[in-house]
Amino acid sequence: MSAAPPGIAGFDASVARDRTHVVVRLEDQLVVGRAGAVRRVLGNELSVVPSTGSAIIDMGEVTELDAAGLAAVTAPAFAAGRRGCRVAVLPPTSGPARRFAETVGILPIGVG
Repeated sequence: MSAAPPGIAGFDASVARDRTHVVVRLEDQLVVGRAGAVRRVLGNELSVVPSTGSAIIDMGEVTELDAAGLAAVTAPAFAAGRRGCRVAVLPPTSGPARRFAETVGILPIGVG
């Protein structure tokens, strides 16, 4: 898999991909001020994964999460799933972001 440099779209993230798979690892704060950029990057990355491919969005290192940040991740994930792509969204592993994800109850997600 090839990798994109960290810090895409002004957000701490890394991307590893090949022709049929992509892994996006998100870090730091995923909140309203960064949600639009994250949604665009995820939308672009997932749009090139074929319907027979798969994607993992790893939010394990996200430290802060709000509703806008969650929507920035779930909207592209569900769109890729509707195209037939298998998508897994892994929740934050600690701190306030994990508590928010647990309260909302939508993560982890498996689509496709």
